Amino acid sequence: VTGVIGGMLGGDLNNLILGTSTIETAYENGPLYGARVGWVGKFGGAEGSFVHSPSGVKISLPNRPIGVDGKVYYLEVNALLVPIPGPISPFFRAGLGLHSYDLDLNISTVTVSGEGVKKLGYNFGGGVKYRVSDKLLARADLRRFQANDLAPDHWRLYGGLTFELAIQQLGGGSVTQ
Repeated sequence: VTGVIGGMLGGDLNNLILGTSTIETAYENGPLYGARVGWVGKFGGAEGSFVHSPSGVKISLPNRPIGVDGKVYYLEVNALLVPIPGPISPFFRAGLGLHSYDLDLNISTVTVSGEGVKKLGYNFGGGVKYRVSDKLLARADLRRFQANDLAPDHWRLYGGLTFELAIQQLGGGSVTQ
């Protein structure tokens, strides 16, 4: 089980256009919150996650009373490959999911809420996990998300802690998750 906190690199379009995008501005303008659950063995695993950004897509025009703001939701399933198991383990991942975008257009003092966009998308990337203790892992992920022309493609940077649980198998023994 992992809590997710991060920022969308690409959700903060103003800073990207100006070339001033940083990890700090990505978190401030496109924060991500969510949860992930899954199973990871020695060389691979599977995970499911739900992630939400209250302002995942944001752009405004300088000296103009117009802007776009949007909430983003992701529901995904991913496969993981762990090529070098150990206390410090790099990993690769790929998956599919439902990407949902609810956009608001702001003109002067009027906000118009549009229909949400829901698209099937895919993601790929990698990261590293570090074993802090018997049941606790620190983890960082960098992933690319793609959908289609109606849904913005972007990079996403995550950091989190994974809490491992042991599940009793039939016939004895246990599996660490």
